[in-house]
Amino acid sequence: MSRWRTALRWATLVPLLVLAGCATQPGISRRPAPDWVVQPPAASGGNEFFVATGSDLSGDVEAAEAQAAGSLLSQINQALGVDVTVLTTAEARSTLDSYEASVLQQVTQSGSGRVEGLRIADRYIDERDGRVTVHLLGEYERTAFLAERAERRALLASREELLLAPEREADTAAASGRTGGAILGYLQAADAAARAEDGLRIAPVVLERSLQKAVSLAEGLSIEAVSGPGQTRVGTSPTEPLRFAVRDAEGRPVDGLAVEISYAEPAGRTTVIRRASRVTDDEGAVSFSFPIVEQAGRVEVTARIDVGAAREILVSLPDVVRSQRAALENLLAAPRARWRFDAVSLARSIPTAIVIVETDAGGSPMQSTRTRDGITETLIEAGFELVTNGVDHAALGDGSREETIRSLQNTLPANARRVVYGSATIADFAEGDGFLVKVNATVTVVDLNTGQVVYSMSAVKNARSTSGDQALNTAFLQLGRSIGEELAARLP
Repeated sequence: MSRWRTALRWATLVPLLVLAGCATQPGISRRPAPDWVVQPPAASGGNEFFVATGSDLSGDVEAAEAQAAGSLLSQINQALGVDVTVLTTAEARSTLDSYEASVLQQVTQSGSGRVEGLRIADRYIDERDGRVTVHLLGEYERTAFLAERAERRALLASREELLLAPEREADTAAASGRTGGAILGYLQAADAAARAEDGLRIAPVVLERSLQKAVSLAEGLSIEAVSGPGQTRVGTSPTEPLRFAVRDAEGRPVDGLAVEISYAEPAGRTTVIRRASRVTDDEGAVSFSFPIVEQAGRVEVTARIDVGAAREILVSLPDVVRSQRAALENLLAAPRARWRFDAVSLARSIPTAIVIVETDAGGSPMQSTRTRDGITETLIEAGFELVTNGVDHAALGDGSREETIRSLQNTLPANARRVVYGSATIADFAEGDGFLVKVNATVTVVDLNTGQVVYSMSAVKNARSTSGDQALNTAFLQLGRSIGEELAARLP
């Protein structure tokens, strides 16, 4: 008989015993109570004996016998020492239905149950004052009894092994110094224990013990910034990677632990936080190659324990272990380290000319220079070396980019090595409750020696004023300042 059938036959023992009684019931007994009713017999002749009693105040024999059968099952389960009926799951429902049907047919035809080695050796029914009491004497062959006990123990052992195996694997990882894998392994063992079938007495033990082991490993974890770049140029990636190391409370390297690397990165006019995950090696270290730096300034990189996988398990654990759960969450969240380096731009030291043409809504050039003034003002404040030039707007022409660059190379002062050129245009002009102006611009930065495009960008500005001229002046000037701020931050 398979292990599942072993579990299932005990789940159906009560109805079988009742059915057996109903099939062979001889009527109300008038004989004297047998000795076994008063003095349960001791084991003998290779058999174990069980005496059970059930009563019904209304005189219902079937109800009394069902109660006696339940009592008998409880005694047998207690004697076997392993109750596997709790392991009957929905997965086994179809098997259980089939088994019940076949046994029911056997019982109704033969009048006795088909639980191997077990039979109802005697039944005594006593009726007094309308109350009926049923006494059952169960006889269980000792070899079948011991076989049942062994099979039940094997069934439970196989279930418990599903919980103990992950814990042992985590123990092995911890003993070999793979702390990261051990912590996650203990959490997986705890999760398996929390989800275990009811009746597995070892499950609460494994749940609490695994969490405590994870907490012990997490205590004293620390992260240190080992090395990294001190400075890099805008538009390039640092040549030296960043390195972080994780240590335990004894200062030993922590192997196999996921570390999250995070840093801020500009995305248009906003900033987003980028994250990457790395796993520590046998020296407890992770290495991270920073991508191309797009903006000048101080860059800060943070390393901390990546708790993503752990968090998914922790949030699903029951409240009975909330204290261990909270302790582990705090221990894993605390360690962190930072590395800072400077992103610098050489653009400030490169002589740069600015050529911007402003056009009306129809695209015709205007004589105003407000956008150029805004760019110039901002770049001077940022320390840029600007080259004064008297290039006529016509130098930009209506030709291709290549033609425009050649024209600028020929007309700009010889000491200019870069040029910021482009156009700013009135995109919208509306009157009503004052004047509302929308202007936009597209600019390109070119290396005059090579003709190579260094940087390109677009920008838009709105302005409102009581007069049209004032609205235009404000819009173009603010547009230039916005362009200058971006160039100061991002030009390589």
